Amino acid sequence: MSEQNTDIELLRKKIGELGVSLEKLGTEKESLYKEKQVLEETLSNTINSAKELKAKKAAIDAQIKEKKVVRTTLNKEIKDFSKKISEVKRVNPNFKSGPSMEESKRQIESMQYAIETEGLSFEREKTYMDKIKQLKARLAEIEKASGHTSDVGILRESLTSKKTGADTAHAEVQTLADESTKLFNILTDKAKEIDVWKQQRRDMQENLKKIKTQIEENNAILAETLNTWMEVAKTAPPITTKAAESITSEDIFAKFKNAKKLTKEDILKLQRLANKDHGRFNKGGSG
Repeated sequence: MSEQNTDIELLRKKIGELGVSLEKLGTEKESLYKEKQVLEETLSNTINSAKELKAKKAAIDAQIKEKKVVRTTLNKEIKDFSKKISEVKRVNPNFKSGPSMEESKRQIESMQYAIETEGLSFEREKTYMDKIKQLKARLAEIEKASGHTSDVGILRESLTSKKTGADTAHAEVQTLADESTKLFNILTDKAKEIDVWKQQRRDMQENLKKIKTQIEENNAILAETLNTWMEVAKTAPPITTKAAESITSEDIFAKFKNAKKLTKEDILKLQRLANKDHGRFNKGGSG
C-alpha cells in the first residue's frame, strides 16, 4: 500500500470514529434534552401547585385572624357582662333571682291561707303573722334595691349568647388552624420536591454543557481532519457515485466552513465518500 493510501486509510478511520462519536454525542444530547423538558414541565406544575396551596393557606390564615378578632371581642364582652351581674349582686346583697322571690311569695300565700282557713292558736297565728311581715319586708327590699331583675335577666341571656358565639368562633379557629397546618406540611414536602428537581435540572444543564463542549471539540478535530483529507485527496479525481450522492469532500468541507458544524446526514455522506476513496485507492487508483 502506498504512503498516500496509508494516509487516506488513517484519515478515513479517524473520520469514521469522529462521525460515530458525534452521532453518539448528538443522540445523548437529544435524549438528555427531552428528559430535561419533561423535568421542566414537572417542576413547573409542582411550582404552580405550590403557589395555589400557598394562596389557599393565606386565605385560611386570614379567616383565622378574623375569627380570632371575633373570639377576642366576644370574650371581652362576656367579661364585661359578668362584671355587670356581679356589680348588681354586690350593690344589692338582698337580691335574689326570680325563683327565690317566687318561693317567698308562695310561703306568704300558704301562711295566709292557713290563718284564714285553719283554727290556729293565738301563738301559732302570731308566729305566722310575724313571718309574713318579715317575708313582705324582704320582698319590698328586694324590689326596691334591685328593681333590675329584668335587666339582670337580659344580661344573663346576652351572656349566654356571647358564650355560645365565643365557643363557636373558637371551634372554627381550631378547625381552620388544623387545615392550615395540613397545608403547611404539604407545602413543606412540595418545597423539598422542588429543591430535588431543581438540583436535577442543574445536573442536566451541566451534562448538556459538557456534551456541547465535547461536540465542539470533536467538530474542531473533524474540521482539521477534513482539511488534511482534502489535501491528500486533491490529486485524486472527484467522486460522483450514487453512494456518495454526488457530493465531494470539498462540498462537505465548504458547508462545514459556512455552517460551522455538520449534520448527521453530512457525516454519513462523508463516511460513504471516505470509504469510496478508500476502495479506489486499494484498487490502485491514481494518486
